[in-house]
Amino acid sequence: MQNWGKTKVQCLVRNTHSGIYYARARVNGKLLWKTLETDSLTVAKARSPKALVELGRGSAKSAATRSAGHPILSFGDASTLHLANIQARVDLKPATKHYWKQVVAALLASWPDLAERKLTKVTEIDARDWAAAYHPQVSATRFNNTVDCLRAIFALGIKEGGMTQSARGRQRRTE
Repeated sequence: MQNWGKTKVQCLVRNTHSGIYYARARVNGKLLWKTLETDSLTVAKARSPKALVELGRGSAKSAATRSAGHPILSFGDASTLHLANIQARVDLKPATKHYWKQVVAALLASWPDLAERKLTKVTEIDARDWAAAYHPQVSATRFNNTVDCLRAIFALGIKEGGMTQSARGRQRRTE
């Protein structure tokens, strides 16, 4: 007798005996499971994205810090979580995950103090200065993807509570 029932939601399965939903994802070739501690499909759908991120997280220290309710404060923290989200995605091929890892590494290498800076301390002027210096060094595709990655990391910082949309808007300096 089969113990697991499929759902129409990707990476979400239901134990037929208990009725409890689980998030299931393959991370670095290993199939990982996390209970969503609910028998309601709507609650399971809401909890699933967070559980998938937790399955793909890197270090236990950063996971413990985030689970204790502390927001992401540095760009490095946000970029680590961004990469964990990418690694947890089951719709991406390993080569694509590797590419985005390279993009984040290139971003941090081309902007030396970025990883340690607080998200709220990165200004639009700083980003423009970085872009002017980085653009001639890489292809147009790599540059555009790096800028998209930068935007995604800031969006994640807003989503996770490391900064607010209004704080991001105040970063622009008027001269």
